[in-house]
Amino acid sequence: MAASSSFRSAGLRVEVLHISDRIKTIDGSRYEVCVAVGQDGYIGLGFKSSNVEKDAESRAKTAAKCGLVPIERGAWRQNETKPHTVSRRVTAKHNEVSIRLTHGRRNTGIVCKSAEIQTMLELAGIKDCYVSITGPTDNKTDLLKATFAALIDNK
Repeated sequence: MAASSSFRSAGLRVEVLHISDRIKTIDGSRYEVCVAVGQDGYIGLGFKSSNVEKDAESRAKTAAKCGLVPIERGAWRQNETKPHTVSRRVTAKHNEVSIRLTHGRRNTGIVCKSAEIQTMLELAGIKDCYVSITGPTDNKTDLLKATFAALIDNK
């Protein structure tokens, strides 16, 4: 058990992907924060909301670390030894947003119009990938949850 927890803390990258004023009340705003954590082949995503932005951020970071899951990566060619892309074409949907990840050749990079998705794929250890998004992209929460679902379904 100790080896697992030390693995999770060593070399883990943490990125705050999205902060939004979710509800504006009389007392002030409630902030919703999305945090992604990752290491080569592992990704976690956490959403939390609070009246204080830093409190929501720390709770989202804890939720993301607790929800760390392995993802399967692959290579473009059969004889390549280091995985650098998604293992197969995968499609996932969350609410109205649909996302498709397609494997790419080495040194292609992540071809995507959303910086948040690009950061999330880099955290997961994917270096080359084509991303296609359909549906409303203004809702970042649905977009990030659809990307996370696509990475998990890549098994």
